[in-house]
Amino acid sequence: HKIVETTKKLSLTIDEFQKYFSKSQTLEDFNISDIIKSNLLILDAKMKNNHIDVILNIKDDLTIFGLKNEFSQAVLSILSNAQEALLRNVDVKYKRLICIELYKKEQQTVVDIYDNAGGVDESIMNKIFEPYFTTKHKSQGTGLGLYLTHEIITRHLKGDLSVQNINFVCEGSDYKGAKFSIVLDVLEQSN
Repeated sequence: HKIVETTKKLSLTIDEFQKYFSKSQTLEDFNISDIIKSNLLILDAKMKNNHIDVILNIKDDLTIFGLKNEFSQAVLSILSNAQEALLRNVDVKYKRLICIELYKKEQQTVVDIYDNAGGVDESIMNKIFEPYFTTKHKSQGTGLGLYLTHEIITRHLKGDLSVQNINFVCEGSDYKGAKFSIVLDVLEQSN
């Protein structure tokens, strides 16, 4: 079942990249927590195999009107980057965490995704959304993932995507990591 679901999702992802600059994208109502859970299902095996714990905190179950598949791709990209940072920076003998919070703040929907991988080097913080910028070896990354994610959130969904280093407490332990925040206006829903 997971293989079939993952294959469908990956096929949709390829289709979305092909349509990325197309003007004929479909707006629809979608539940944000469903998108997050679907993406976690795709990454589930790799997360478990690499001892990464995911803490999901859905304070508000929100449905918005927008580009569902593009939003899904953006979240998947951030989760994948967090996963890769944990694998590079946190030894398996220590707790590896990805925390996801979904809540409404005034008339905005907020999705915070943060990890305990130590954070982003301050000297490159202002570059991570630039095209072709990567900290990975050239054979492992193109430097387009976070750039396209930023484009999807800011241009296609008219929202905001930011990153900052944070210190946080989880289950009684102190951690440091990067927090990506997606902020979307609550768009008018279809009738």
